[in-house]
Amino acid sequence: MRNLIALATTVLLGCHPADDKPNKPDGGDPTTTGTSIDINPDPNIFEANFTASQVSLDIGLDERVDVLAYNGQIPGPEIRAVEGDRVIIHLTNDLPADFDTTIHWHGIEGTNDMDGTPVTQAPVKPGETFTYDFIVPRTGIYWYHPHIRGAQTTHSGLYGALVVEDPELETLVADGVLPTNHQTLVLSDISTFGELVLSVESDNAMVLMNGTEGASLLVNGQVMPTLEVPVGEGMRLQIVNTAITRFYRLKIPGVTMYRVGGEGGLLETVRVEGGAVEATMTDTDTGADLGSLQRSVGFERGEVVVAPAQRTDVVIVPDGEVGDELVLRWEDYA
Repeated sequence: MRNLIALATTVLLGCHPADDKPNKPDGGDPTTTGTSIDINPDPNIFEANFTASQVSLDIGLDERVDVLAYNGQIPGPEIRAVEGDRVIIHLTNDLPADFDTTIHWHGIEGTNDMDGTPVTQAPVKPGETFTYDFIVPRTGIYWYHPHIRGAQTTHSGLYGALVVEDPELETLVADGVLPTNHQTLVLSDISTFGELVLSVESDNAMVLMNGTEGASLLVNGQVMPTLEVPVGEGMRLQIVNTAITRFYRLKIPGVTMYRVGGEGGLLETVRVEGGAVEATMTDTDTGADLGSLQRSVGFERGEVVVAPAQRTDVVIVPDGEVGDELVLRWEDYA
């Protein structure tokens, strides 16, 4: 196996010390996003219990942090289903007294009463429960988070992945179209002071316009976790950006990231993004064609950019020797 090191700093992701052991504190196992225990024996129904609460976790910083979390972990339990499946989530609100909540299923086309927005659903108050029951109508990568005090609660840890696989996935893997190996990467950022998560709630117009980026980057709830990937074999990375403002420009030096899908499921054709595109120039007065030129899209070929709340599905093929280290880098994106 070759290590894929997902590193996070406020400037540029640098090398993780080679003699460090994989980081697996109780804030979450970086190799998994915590798949829920499906309590329903029906293969076409995913049913689980979620409790939203405040907990103290080790997320890889100098001290434990009081975060908000589903089932005591960040990110929250991963939901994996197949297109057309039914999802049932029994939510219990065990948050502090001033935190009413809901769960919004970001990207899922459902009914208003299951959408988790305060416009269509009464808030779930602390001590109360609510059951979400809906069908996942199409393949894609989605995620969930509250829609009450949404920026603050999401920044504090209330988020998780919801992956709806293509009904033909097994055939696609068997035919070699998609690799057997896969990993969900839930990206986020957080700002802390001591044991507390700093608030991002604001009535300042400039802050509201520009947003807030967290000082520490998390991958599957951890600062600088180490993941293992196979040498010379394809690895599918299903990536979710849950940060409230940060754009993730992602690169693995020496390795191309092949885009195979995202929010709306699989693409018809694999593509490599980034680099330059041909732009046509036109005279704004006459409409005359002034020719064309090459313009950079702002990131290098073989990289991907994932905007806030966006999801992407990529395949990488690591090479090298067993024990080599790759670095998944974040770079700024204008």
